[in-house]
Amino acid sequence: MSMSMSMKNSILFLLLGLLFLVGCKSTEDLRREKMLEEINSKVGQSDVRMSESGRLVSNHSIKISELESLINKNNGATEDLKYRLSQQEKKSDEKITMLTKRIDEIFSILEEQKQKNLILEKELGEQKKYIEDVLAALDKIRDMLKAEEKEKEREKAKAKKAHQKKDKKVKDKDKDKDNE
Repeated sequence: MSMSMSMKNSILFLLLGLLFLVGCKSTEDLRREKMLEEINSKVGQSDVRMSESGRLVSNHSIKISELESLINKNNGATEDLKYRLSQQEKKSDEKITMLTKRIDEIFSILEEQKQKNLILEKELGEQKKYIEDVLAALDKIRDMLKAEEKEKEREKAKAKKAHQKKDKKVKDKDKDKDNE
């Protein structure tokens, strides 16, 4: 703006200087004056245009500054969000690692229990077979005892019959003796 004013002032001084130098105005002088007036009016118009342009540039500069501020705020918020997300991701990774270790420990314990259960099942099977063998042997012993008992009862029954026969013979003999 001040440049256009100084330019305007310089043109005016030039005109005034010429007027003083030449005291009389000739057609050439009048033509020059007219031309100077046209130049002055154009310079004035350009001053108005320049001031409007300056105002527009100033408004745009303010808007650009506001936009830059908003962008910086958004960038800050984005960076803060990225930082918090990375922290949460680290915590999640740590938790996942801890849980993975714990799961591995649990699987290890389960594998040990499985091995122990297999051993116990094998021992239980062996004990069951042993008990079945003992029961089978006891059944045989019982059957043998029953057979022996039956044999003894038969022998007793035979002995009793034999004894009864003998007693009968003796009674018969006694009767025969008595009858004689």
